[in-house]
Amino acid sequence: MKRIYLVLIPLAALLFSCESDTPAPAVKLTVGGLHMRDVVLQDKDIPVVFDVIADRPVNEDTHILLSVNGETTAKLNKHFRIEKSTLWIGKGNSKTYGKLIILQENFADGDAQKIRIDMSSSDAVFADTSYIVCNITMGAIRSPRPEYCLPESNWGMYAGINGFEFAGINNAVLTADAADYYGNSAVVNYSDIRGEAVKGETYSYKLTPDWWKTGDGDIYEIVFFIDWNRDGRFDGKDELILRQDMDKAAAANPLTGEITIPADASVGLTGIRVGFFAKPDTDIDNGGCGYIDSGEFEDYTLFISDPE
Repeated sequence: MKRIYLVLIPLAALLFSCESDTPAPAVKLTVGGLHMRDVVLQDKDIPVVFDVIADRPVNEDTHILLSVNGETTAKLNKHFRIEKSTLWIGKGNSKTYGKLIILQENFADGDAQKIRIDMSSSDAVFADTSYIVCNITMGAIRSPRPEYCLPESNWGMYAGINGFEFAGINNAVLTADAADYYGNSAVVNYSDIRGEAVKGETYSYKLTPDWWKTGDGDIYEIVFFIDWNRDGRFDGKDELILRQDMDKAAAANPLTGEITIPADASVGLTGIRVGFFAKPDTDIDNGGCGYIDSGEFEDYTLFISDPE
């Protein structure tokens, strides 16, 4: 069988044959599936995944070479690294995955960079674009999550949160579990568990209370706060998302709803606090920091970003 050689130059492919005027059809590749094209750095390295798809199964391994072209402002191995410089679609397969790792360590506040990765292949021709572009920015997003006040309690934890889902957060842990727990009511720090939300977008939530050691006639209260203005308190406009009295008859029913992220919410890392506790004699509207009888609060982190 006569060999066919393909050479890819930027945005165009030149087909030639050393031994035949009638070349066999080339495998065509499409670059797609790029996740996080516009990357906003927080406080850790971020993988950026893309795929290269062949228009049909291949007879032999098809190699794709990745290279950084002159339009790139980010520096390889300083701002990012290429996980593998050579990708291949194995025999019979139609897709392969590539990955960049964005390295947050060498970015300064307000820094912005662009990565362009060009692709070439000696085994195939690209159907359309032969490159991917990733824009990276660093800014107020790196400002730390504010510190928060704590509720006060003189009683043990007789009930708690057994599940919280919102904007990518999915945590189902009852702190007290099956053991007897009669210490002070807990504020459990899950701030390393982060959700992500975009201003103006709507997200659903689900709060599942656990009645654990409560009495049949006890009235409890469930609350949900988000610190939209990132001032380290939960007492700003519309920051009390949910407040509802509950009794044990409703124990099997989680509370669900939707939240639209305010257009004027402050961009960056902010706090979420959810709580389930015995209904207090005094109000706990003062930022989730008042006195409670018994129960549990859980703190999470939400990353709020501007729309693209």
